[in-house]
Amino acid sequence: MFFANYVCNFSQTWDILLKYTTSVGVPEHLALSLDAVSLAFLAHNTGSSQARDLSRKNYVAALRTINTELQDAESARKTSTFEGALLLDLYEKMTKSLPEDAAPRHAHVEGALALAKLRGLDSFQEGPELRSLLGLSLNATICCLTTRTKVSEPIRAIREHLAQSVNTECMNWKLSNVLMDVRPTLLLFGRTREL
Repeated sequence: MFFANYVCNFSQTWDILLKYTTSVGVPEHLALSLDAVSLAFLAHNTGSSQARDLSRKNYVAALRTINTELQDAESARKTSTFEGALLLDLYEKMTKSLPEDAAPRHAHVEGALALAKLRGLDSFQEGPELRSLLGLSLNATICCLTTRTKVSEPIRAIREHLAQSVNTECMNWKLSNVLMDVRPTLLLFGRTREL
């Protein structure tokens, strides 16, 4: 259900996951993350408490295994580790309501930003990887807006890297530039931190 409806039809930024439609060769942390998100999506769409509970168990297991991956520098640089961090963030967004404190919910975005920096932006060259990086930059920008946080240099560096490969004349790109520029005006009205 998750692949058919969300990955294939709803969101172009998740086409990086299409290579994982079979369970052969999928790293454990990524398989658990995929299961957690898939079950959360099912629970969200059907109201199934069993799917919700099982998604939580898979999420906790995914956190444990991805934390193990992060202990090794080579594993931390792998594409699957970056994708796992993005999936854990998607899980948080599917399962948490908006009124809750937003800052803790953005920990996976911060983690994905750190992993992108660790890998090096030049390693993101293929279409699906560039789209996932674009999704991360948009997500991180929105996180900044929701937490009244200044858009940080890593987010801007991602945008500069992407500008070399994407159509910067498309409306979505221009709109995201507007979102990044709105932030300095909002800084006048409250305390901020940097993501």
